[in-house]
Amino acid sequence: MVGLPTIEQMRGAGATALAVDAERTLLFDRAELIESADGAGIAIQAFAPLAAPEPNEASKGMNKK
Repeated sequence: MVGLPTIEQMRGAGATALAVDAERTLLFDRAELIESADGAGIAIQAFAPLAAPEPNEASKGMNKK
């Protein structure tokens, strides 16, 4: 979850970028959030979630039979 308090904390810490997980992150008060981030010079970028790797025969852990 990301909201106005997140941007205020980032502003206080001097952060300049926020990466969020696309399709899995809730943005509260979105218009205000973006306006506040813009005013603070904070970029917000959403990234597609990484897919879980498919298991394969090469990685059997400790049971290498």
